[in-house]
Amino acid sequence: MEKALIKQTEALEDAGIIPPEKEQVVTESGITNGGLGSLDVALLNSRRRDVGLGKERELRAEVDAWLKEAGEMKEDVMEDIKK
Repeated sequence: MEKALIKQTEALEDAGIIPPEKEQVVTESGITNGGLGSLDVALLNSRRRDVGLGKERELRAEVDAWLKEAGEMKEDVMEDIKK
C-alpha cells in the first residue's frame, strides 16, 4: 500500500499538481492546507485519471525510445558481424 501511495504522489509531483516537497507557508491565520495554500483536493480527484494517463504516455514514449535504440544497436551489431 505504501509503495502505491508513493507512486501516486510522484505522479502528482511530476504533473505539477503538488510541489515536490511540502512547503510550510505561514500566514496571519497560520499554516493553510498543510502548507499547500488554496489547493483544492477536489482538483486532485478530478484530475487523477488525467495524471495516470499522462504518466502512462510518458512511460510508453520512454519505452518506445529504448526499443528504437535497441533495434538500431542490433542492426549495427549485425552489420559488424557480416563484415
